[in-house]
Amino acid sequence: MASVVVYTVLIDYYDTLLPALFPDRADYICFSNRPITAWGWEWRHIAKEIGNARRDSCRPKIRPHMFLPDHEVSFYHDANVQLLEDPVDCCEKWLATENLALWWHLRNCLYREIEACKTFGGLKGKPAILDLQGERYEAAGMPRLWGLYYGGMLLRRHLEPDVVELSELWWDEYMANSCRDQVSLPYAMWKTGIGYYVIPTGRKSPVFKCPPHTKPEPSPRPIYDAAGYDRIYRTRKAECRTGWKLEFWQNHYTTLFIAEWCQQGRWIDLGCGAGEIDWHVVTNNSDVRILGVDFSLVALQQARTLSPVEGLDWLCADFTQPLPFDAAMFDGCICSHTLEHVKDPGALLSEVRRLVKPGGRVIVIVPRRYAHDSGSHYWHFSQDELSALLEEYGAIEHLEITPSNDQIGAIVRLPDENPSKPQRLSRRRAGSDQRSSGPAREVSGGGHRLHGGSSVPLRPAKQPTL
Repeated sequence: MASVVVYTVLIDYYDTLLPALFPDRADYICFSNRPITAWGWEWRHIAKEIGNARRDSCRPKIRPHMFLPDHEVSFYHDANVQLLEDPVDCCEKWLATENLALWWHLRNCLYREIEACKTFGGLKGKPAILDLQGERYEAAGMPRLWGLYYGGMLLRRHLEPDVVELSELWWDEYMANSCRDQVSLPYAMWKTGIGYYVIPTGRKSPVFKCPPHTKPEPSPRPIYDAAGYDRIYRTRKAECRTGWKLEFWQNHYTTLFIAEWCQQGRWIDLGCGAGEIDWHVVTNNSDVRILGVDFSLVALQQARTLSPVEGLDWLCADFTQPLPFDAAMFDGCICSHTLEHVKDPGALLSEVRRLVKPGGRVIVIVPRRYAHDSGSHYWHFSQDELSALLEEYGAIEHLEITPSNDQIGAIVRLPDENPSKPQRLSRRRAGSDQRSSGPAREVSGGGHRLHGGSSVPLRPAKQPTL
């Protein structure tokens, strides 16, 4: 059998992705605008180019030839569906004679589907647009009772010319009409005259587990908002008072990595914690000025206990929201053990790109996937997943895994004012839902990075029971 891929699309937080059951038989790929850590799935970043989650999610769904050029056979299913049978066996059975296979729908008519969609109060398309779409299809000669098929489960030899033709017409119809792709699919099939195989079992096929859409929150840990981090830092107050944490960070990998790339200019550190790392960097390099930002006022109050250093300031603000600074105000940005703590890393990086001058650098450090988790991490990043996310915002100049094998460090150079497509330059291997803390408040003084290193015990991630 030709190369098979099972894939889905998950924009924002619409569903909970279930574990892949046959990752040894086919590639499992999830396109999403946020990191995905479901067992057996490879995450591929996709930006919200259209700005509508439903239509953005249909880009890979309807046009797999544009997103999966290295695979010949694709098995698409919605993100709430779990495939219970070997995908290779399914494709061999159902694509034996045709390049397209899909599941029959009980309503069996796109005009019935339009009437059904209108009863959902706009959730499945605006009634007026659905009516116009139906009138246009009827004027074009689309027969009634021609057939209706589930758009949530599709098997295709997606690189074949007849399937590509279908995909392009389906996409054009979808973008020109209602957001219900299941209405435009049969019209595109009828118009192109493509051959197809109908899988007769319908949506209740034993091949699938298909629970309702869930719209989950990304983390079951509600205590890790600003107040939650305040509680954490209060328990660590004694460590800051004795100076033990300041000594701990002096020669730590995180501090040395940041100091190597943060050489001069004005920088902003998003998620600075109690600031020991920034304190070490500025103390040892008078050419650098750093503004440390954190939403925990307790953490920044602890930063004041450090010896004052010229060029080091603090600001209490919710950095997951737009910050009160002009565009291109900083020469660089530090995101050390920050991305794994926020709901939407892409939104944070977009704000970073606004704050940093064109051509500036962003220093990113995250725990390596499953290396350790203090209980406050929304996301786990592998090296490839971090690369895929960062390449949307700039060129990766440097990427390395720490000697202890538990962290990933990356240097991203933002594009100039007229950027070309980001390109990865080199790779080297070295051996909350956050609640706004109110108006931004400056805290003078001088640094503790919350989870910047291995100060918390390492624990392997638990694999789901299949």
